[in-house]
Amino acid sequence: MSHIYYKVVPFQVLQRDPTTDVATLVINDEKFILPVGGPFTVGGCPNVYVGDVWIMAGQSNMRGHGFLYNPFNNQPQITHSTSNVCLYDSTEKWREASEPTHCLFASPRPVHHSLPDPTVATPDICKFRGASLGLAFAKEYQKLNSGVPVGLMACAHGGTSLYDWKRPVEINQDTVQNTLYGAMIDKIRAVGNHVAGILWFQGETDAGDLEASATYGERFQDWLDILRVDTRVDMPVAFVQIGPHRINIPEMVKGWENIQEHQRSLFGYKSITAGVASLDCTSGLIKVGRRLANAAVQAVMKKAETTTPMCEAAVFEQIELVSSKLIVYSVKLTFNYMEKDEWMHNEQLEGFELENCTNDIAIVSVRIEACYIKCAVRNLWDE
Repeated sequence: MSHIYYKVVPFQVLQRDPTTDVATLVINDEKFILPVGGPFTVGGCPNVYVGDVWIMAGQSNMRGHGFLYNPFNNQPQITHSTSNVCLYDSTEKWREASEPTHCLFASPRPVHHSLPDPTVATPDICKFRGASLGLAFAKEYQKLNSGVPVGLMACAHGGTSLYDWKRPVEINQDTVQNTLYGAMIDKIRAVGNHVAGILWFQGETDAGDLEASATYGERFQDWLDILRVDTRVDMPVAFVQIGPHRINIPEMVKGWENIQEHQRSLFGYKSITAGVASLDCTSGLIKVGRRLANAAVQAVMKKAETTTPMCEAAVFEQIELVSSKLIVYSVKLTFNYMEKDEWMHNEQLEGFELENCTNDIAIVSVRIEACYIKCAVRNLWDE
């Protein structure tokens, strides 16, 4: 279906038709066919772009809650935008993109005021917090797509569960105002009903409820299927697996593990659902945003399963050194989709642990060997 628009506003990004790389605009019976790029002035409206529009949905990690400036030295901690990255912000107006990407207190929709979120109760928080992965995603996405203009749409809401994102029975005048799902669908319609895909980062709230965490995988898969009924059958989705935690409550630890495993199981779902890990990204969301850009590209190409290499084998190895007087034990991990690649040697290796060990075995080091990763282990009681 051709992407045809009948109205446009400054700083709007029109979604390109993937088959023709153009967007068609009809104003006052005059037809304009615009190629990827911009800014264009069309029908007297300046700063119009043609590119890819991505929805930012989920909870606070997508909404953005990082410090805009380092609280210790006041140095900026945000990714600065470029002129061809635009934002459909919380006021539901297009503008040049900048952090914070979400200011929920300014939203005209009741749902963003009825659900708890610290930035709604205390709007001044947005003056110093709100850094998100959005602009890092956009910049990396442009690198992977020849500088294509990017539009971001702010739809996330902090502290929300997957239940809060449940599709209402009907999408009507009430539910587009009072449900997160209905509001998201209505915003998509408002910008022309054409978008490149969905960015999703959510799950921490469900991790705090053991019962909810146990059913998360099935519910998230259903949510993806329903979303594609309401939008288009091959809608690309790029999502983030929730990261590490500092929890010592057994039920919450189990709930967190449940969510992570359910999300991992959906990496590559239908080849249009791409997932990325964030376990090693405790220092910020910039790395996550870059990974999400690669995931988005793979989901669009219907190669989502190739986005994140998955461990396909773990082999215990024993190496004898110094005439059998020194024995080194390790676990060699083999990953899929690594045939032509090697791990980057300058990346810090984090996130590995041993489970179900009956003795005091621990990982003492992790190192890269080409496309493999080796975890050296030892008994803590060995001298």
